[in-house]
Amino acid sequence: MFNQRLSLWLSQIPAAMAWNKKPQQVSIYLSQIATAEVAQHRNHLLSLLDQEETSRLHQYQHLGDQQRFLGGRALSKLLAAQLFQLPCSQIHQIRIIRDQLGKPSLQLNRTNYHLSLSHNEHQILVALSRQALAPHCKLGVDIEVVQAFPELEHLCATVCTPAERQDILSHPDPDSRFIAYWSLKEALLKALGMGYRLDPLQFSLSLRQDKPLLISAPEGIPLNGWQFHLHTCASGQSTQQLAIAFHSPHRSQLQIQQLPATTLLERYLNETR
Repeated sequence: MFNQRLSLWLSQIPAAMAWNKKPQQVSIYLSQIATAEVAQHRNHLLSLLDQEETSRLHQYQHLGDQQRFLGGRALSKLLAAQLFQLPCSQIHQIRIIRDQLGKPSLQLNRTNYHLSLSHNEHQILVALSRQALAPHCKLGVDIEVVQAFPELEHLCATVCTPAERQDILSHPDPDSRFIAYWSLKEALLKALGMGYRLDPLQFSLSLRQDKPLLISAPEGIPLNGWQFHLHTCASGQSTQQLAIAFHSPHRSQLQIQQLPATTLLERYLNETR
């Protein structure tokens, strides 16, 4: 009788009360490559593309767009080969697929892994999940050059809410503050898989104590469960702002690691010589 009552009581505990469970460990790996390095190794990297990707590459009219597409696809596959200990001779098993809205994911052995890509004029960034995450988890990244904006107030009005604009324009370094908001919103929109189909002004972020929080969003988009990370790094003669947006309805702990593209390239070139 006691066991029956205990089972009944346990069955009535809401799932939301399972707060004491250990958080899910989620490993996100980043790698970035300069477009100049892509140009240097172009012929070798072209062999990493499948037929459909090669066709897409040649649809780009400008060489810079070709380099960014090639760099993103090649680096994604090199990063996956490293994470999953796949010989470079078997990289052709890795596929990059897109959903109906164009959001990419990486597929290996019929398992999908979250993938996000971003680029600016000179740098390409790739983020890949080590675990096969459920579809309701979301991942997005962005990379921006930290620079001065002569028309900062006008730019703020196009992508930032009044509260965000006030925070930016009162900050000691308003240009860097703007880049932080901008890159976070780009990463968030990529995570949602909508890009600029959604208006950035519909999202409001807070950077109090440099801990990004999502304050408001369009109806149907959850406010809880988001984790945001900002990282600034020097690259050549410029400074890059990296932003990561990750969402899971379950408690999760992100572990973010970076793998140098140079290491991935060296491994590939050594194994294919």
